[in-house]
Amino acid sequence: MGARSAVRPASPAPILRRERERAFRSRLILEAAEEVFAARGFQGASIEEIAARAEVAIATLYNMFGSKEAIFAALVEYRQNECFEQVRTFARTGSTPRAQVERLVEAIFRYFDAHQAAFRIYVGATHGFPWHIRSSLGERSFAKYQELLELLASLVGVAVRQGAYAAADDDPTRLAAAAMGVLNGLLTRRHTGNARAGLDDEIARANALIARLLGMSAAAKSSRVRSRPGTRRR
Repeated sequence: MGARSAVRPASPAPILRRERERAFRSRLILEAAEEVFAARGFQGASIEEIAARAEVAIATLYNMFGSKEAIFAALVEYRQNECFEQVRTFARTGSTPRAQVERLVEAIFRYFDAHQAAFRIYVGATHGFPWHIRSSLGERSFAKYQELLELLASLVGVAVRQGAYAAADDDPTRLAAAAMGVLNGLLTRRHTGNARAGLDDEIARANALIARLLGMSAAAKSSRVRSRPGTRRR
């Protein structure tokens, strides 16, 4: 019998290249869709305009996503994942658990200031979905929100145990949920209301309100008094 020629497995390089190209094209489509949704609203946006803005064929867009609702859902998921990764990374740069809580708050504010359209789209357009799309989108969004809440709860829990916050409630999950309620309210007012303070001022105000909610320790209160402008040390 003649020797059989060895069958070489397909090189992974072309597969990886195709995956990278698909991911790149997907990101271009989502960013184009974000611009169209922001300008037209969900109901006014069209597949044709999104494809034109992304400079891809309409057939390509349908092959990758299938519908306008699916594009919107993918956009929300994309931005949520991106936000969570940036927030988690930036929170870790804090030197103490309390500093990490404050960095988390800062990262969320800075992310949505950089992506204001994403915040407005998510808040304002979901009511236009059919129920099955809205329900599915809500489930995925809630799961990512829970990840963020768990991260905040873990940081708050350590900070409370170390005495950085003098919280009356010893349940870090409840404390984190209350803090997120404050944060969501401030973000919604900032991006859907008329009043717009400077970003740094908004971040400082948010952290001050959350610190008051969680209960500042005696040491933290003393530090704040010493740091006030015009306060003299004796």
